[in-house]
Amino acid sequence: MDACVGIAEQIKASVKTFLPLVPLVQGLRNKGIRPRHLTTLSENIGQNVIIDKKFTLKKAMKMGLEGYAEDIQKMGETAGKEYQIEVAIDDMEEAWKDIELDLLPYKTTGTHVLKGYDELTAILDEQITMTQAMMFSPYKAAFEERIELWNVKLALVSDVLEGWMEVQRSWLYLQPIFDSDDIMKQLPTEGKRFATVDKNWRQTMVSAIRKPHAITFCANERLLKSFTEGVAFLDLVQKGLSDYLETKRDAFARFYFLADDEILSILSETKDVTKVQPHLKKCFEGIVNVEFLDENRIGAMISREKEYIPMSEVVDPNGKNVEDWMTGKKVVVFFF
Repeated sequence: MDACVGIAEQIKASVKTFLPLVPLVQGLRNKGIRPRHLTTLSENIGQNVIIDKKFTLKKAMKMGLEGYAEDIQKMGETAGKEYQIEVAIDDMEEAWKDIELDLLPYKTTGTHVLKGYDELTAILDEQITMTQAMMFSPYKAAFEERIELWNVKLALVSDVLEGWMEVQRSWLYLQPIFDSDDIMKQLPTEGKRFATVDKNWRQTMVSAIRKPHAITFCANERLLKSFTEGVAFLDLVQKGLSDYLETKRDAFARFYFLADDEILSILSETKDVTKVQPHLKKCFEGIVNVEFLDENRIGAMISREKEYIPMSEVVDPNGKNVEDWMTGKKVVVFFF
């Protein structure tokens, strides 16, 4: 029993002797120590400190570094804080290494659209917040330029993705509309503007498929300019389209009962007047559909109760604007 107590006392004495050296060891063995830290330390203590594989605690003691434990401890703390910033930046960059743009073919248009926008913006928002926090850190000096460049890059990618989605939303809405030759003829100016954006869109999608690495492709000032111009063009197209639909509603007030998409569905198919059929029940309270005769002439109207009412005179809508033949005297019987 006495022997055990003796061993314990020896261990206690050894620990007590070593305890004052713990800050020295922790400071010198910090993972964040770089040559710049050792250079500053060497200048402060007047000795050239080089930490390599041959550097031992015994060598540190021989150099008398225990006398500078406070300086070394502060150096270790600073190096540790800077190391956290360095690792965080490395991790953020590494997170983008395998992230590619998720591009899917869109119907039969021959081009693609971007999917997974929310996932990309979630990563961006998190990293932008982290990067901006680093910019206010008192330990940023060694990485200030790198932090600033990364912040600018993330902001650019964020702006590009935002512009991308604005263009994509408008393009998805307008593409089927201006795919119609009838609409292109009726809105030539808007048609040309949409065609310009459509051409740029398709070229961008081709480039994105070739180089799908998300952050590399999106960190592009020219791409941001292209999307910004595309948003402006499509805003003008949508304004022109809205004005055009308003003139149609002014010409035929019952078009106010129809949504823009429904009116466009009718106007984009002027060669096939039967396309008006599904919308009649919204325009006229008593009509569900009409009877089309040969050559798409209208011979009768039918109510939801299956009442069949012949036209007093057959209506020929061929070659006429829908708002014209629906408001003509020959179809005044519609209004019952």
